[in-house]
Amino acid sequence: MIWTIARKQLLINVMTQKFVIGFVLCQLLFLLSAVILTRDYEERRASYSAAASQHARQLRQIKVYSQLTITVDRPPAQLSPLCEGFDKRLASEATLSYTRIPEISMGQGEKNPLMVVLKSFDLVAIVQIVLSLLALFFAYDVVSGEREQGTLALTLSHALPRHKMLMGQYLGGMMTLLPMVLVGMILALFVMISSSSIAFSSQDWMRIGLIVAISLIYLSTFHLLAILVSTIVKRSATSLTVLLFCWIVLVVLFPHASAYLAHHIRPVEAKAMVDARARNLRSEMWQRLWSYAKKHPPPPHRWEFIKGRSVYTGDIPYPIMIYYAPREIMLWELEGLKYCLRLDMEYAERIHDLYRSYERTLLRQADLAKMVARLSPAWVYTQAASILAGTDADHYLRFLERARRYRHVVIDYVESKDGLFSLAYFTRRNMNELLTTAELEALRKSRGRRAIDDLIGRGWDEVPPLDLRDMPTFDPVSETIDAQIKRALPELGILIFLNLVLFLLSHVAFLRADVRAD
Repeated sequence: MIWTIARKQLLINVMTQKFVIGFVLCQLLFLLSAVILTRDYEERRASYSAAASQHARQLRQIKVYSQLTITVDRPPAQLSPLCEGFDKRLASEATLSYTRIPEISMGQGEKNPLMVVLKSFDLVAIVQIVLSLLALFFAYDVVSGEREQGTLALTLSHALPRHKMLMGQYLGGMMTLLPMVLVGMILALFVMISSSSIAFSSQDWMRIGLIVAISLIYLSTFHLLAILVSTIVKRSATSLTVLLFCWIVLVVLFPHASAYLAHHIRPVEAKAMVDARARNLRSEMWQRLWSYAKKHPPPPHRWEFIKGRSVYTGDIPYPIMIYYAPREIMLWELEGLKYCLRLDMEYAERIHDLYRSYERTLLRQADLAKMVARLSPAWVYTQAASILAGTDADHYLRFLERARRYRHVVIDYVESKDGLFSLAYFTRRNMNELLTTAELEALRKSRGRRAIDDLIGRGWDEVPPLDLRDMPTFDPVSETIDAQIKRALPELGILIFLNLVLFLLSHVAFLRADVRAD
């Protein structure tokens, strides 16, 4: 009996004009969105490959350890055409060095001009907005409409249990929505796998299957909501009005209102204030560097014996690259380096603590916004899908944390090579091959300027790059599907709970409903 009612409801829905229009519209949206977002993914993947190659070439060109500034790249999520999430809004790279710790930053602007029109209108957004609205249209009159026509009382007069009729109407509605989702997803996936940049693994197919399943659970929520309202309200027009109001609140207003409420309940100071305190710390550091320089002036020297000297400022012994200098100058620079670099690294940590504190306040505000937004099934669905697609904000934060840990790995590596607080930091010369200023002057007097030029050499062009092949590489490891499912469980649990509650309420309301037409 349940399947008979379900088939009847399915045929009623399929034979309506709204089904044909909704089906065609959804497939066009799925196809158009997949084409645009797949091309956008290809562009971002090409940009990522080009940037990673450029950063690798830069590493192969450094000649002293002071140049070791590393930019690690975050590849675009392969499932971002399904659910874009935060994949493009946050930066796709992080730069780190001895004195620079990666912080949260925003990404670049859109490269595809079409994305301005369909910004973030991915496949999940189509389900979230368009199909949820269709779920309401297919069920807003399942009870109230039959009551108005007088067929509800006639159907129940045949000793048909009400819960079976309710279950049949629910299944019939879901069977109507199922082909809209599956056909659209199949078309979109066909477009995606046609791209040479996309190759799904077995775990990716599992993620896609879970996203489709969660999409159906999400649509079931709105379908049951429509059944509940249709059961309580006697007239179909009133039912549709109430449901449209609920849809606007749950899908449009509430996800955005949660961020607004969190902003006012748990405000965060402006980032400009944090930047100002960071600049003050940097100024404080430079004052200490100047104070050190005044107490440790350079020994007497002649600039003609110094070649390739590159420093932050000529009066502070904080060297970056020195091709050749007299021995006493090198010693002075080396002693200054031990103080200045340690001080710079210390202030880098202090500035990082400043931004981490700001980051924690942002996360607390975001957590509050999430708690409020979980009252909206639309937000819950999008959050669960973005977790499985690897495009949620937490995925980026994990990349950022790995980049911060990688900085310590790089520092440990350089220290193991004795390249941090030694001559190797800023020069390729050994102390035993350097002459003093007096020895250089004596050499020049005895053999002329050419002897000095021959001793010093032509410059950095003749120096080969450092061999960094044994340096540990950064691995932007993707999150395992088990970990993603574990993180998505709260959202999935909320959707399932909403379905159970709505079904029970619909059942109770239907048991108590007056089936007679007015």
